Amino acid sequence: MVEGLLMIIIGAFVYIWAQNAAPLAGIAQGVCNSSVGQLGQSLLGGNATETCIKVNANAAIIDMGPLFSSALILIGFLLIITGGIQSVRRRRTRIPT
Repeated sequence: MVEGLLMIIIGAFVYIWAQNAAPLAGIAQGVCNSSVGQLGQSLLGGNATETCIKVNANAAIIDMGPLFSSALILIGFLLIITGGIQSVRRRRTRIPT
């Protein structure tokens, strides 16, 4: 049951992080993919191009954050339910002394 609570806490943290980081990632991705960003990449060379590649990859990861956190929270609830069922079974199968 403790593992389930930890999974729920981690899932909530990832969800909040993704929701807070999404606007900044969208702005950075918009700048890199705009015509001004393309011009800057051509003028500045490989360093700017590598940065924009990283920005696009990170934006894709951040976009998957809410889905990942939902899966973590679901697994956490399943672990809590499983732990509860196991503890009830243990109590029922104890032999009274």
